[in-house]
Amino acid sequence: MTKEARAARAAYGTYSRAREKAARQTRDAIVTGAQDLFSKQGYGPTGIAQIAASAGVSRQTFYLHFSSKSAVLAELISEFERGLMALYEELAESKPALPQLVTWSRRFLEYCEADRKTVLLLLAAVPTEPDLAQDRANLYQRIMSTLGRTHPTFAVAASGRDPALRGRAVTLLAQVEALPRLAIAPVPLCDRDSLIEALAGNLLEFLQRG
Repeated sequence: MTKEARAARAAYGTYSRAREKAARQTRDAIVTGAQDLFSKQGYGPTGIAQIAASAGVSRQTFYLHFSSKSAVLAELISEFERGLMALYEELAESKPALPQLVTWSRRFLEYCEADRKTVLLLLAAVPTEPDLAQDRANLYQRIMSTLGRTHPTFAVAASGRDPALRGRAVTLLAQVEALPRLAIAPVPLCDRDSLIEALAGNLLEFLQRG
């Protein structure tokens, strides 16, 4: 390769990296702007034009990065869910004993409280967005499969061989998901320690008996 060709390749590589960086920054600005608007005025009333304006880009630029408003929300949720799955990976390695499950339940709640905006978005948007509802169903299956690697009751639930057991597993995961909603409610129905202990007890019962 000639000296000129090497210089041209290096220059092109620098240009490409700069474009990729700019594209990531624009995408991040759109996601951040959308999250701010969703939090302030709700998911439903927020339009794509508002999101684009908040990010400082045009509608055309918005559509270069996202196909719809729900696609932006899906990205927000996917980032949150990566953290959730890391927690469930830890639960898969936990012993089925109450102290460990109390500790895990507390960490789960703290993770959700640290990203309250996304939790509230999930609660508000999932019931109105069929694609997001399907994503939640897929997430539940992934969670059951992850926990099933070390906990037999979840393995059976994930397989679908026992519909009743699967129903109990889904109900239990819904209880886990409800924990932050109950804890951050304007008028809490119960103190957080009692909520955590109750959830840990339900987890233990399922892991031991199904």
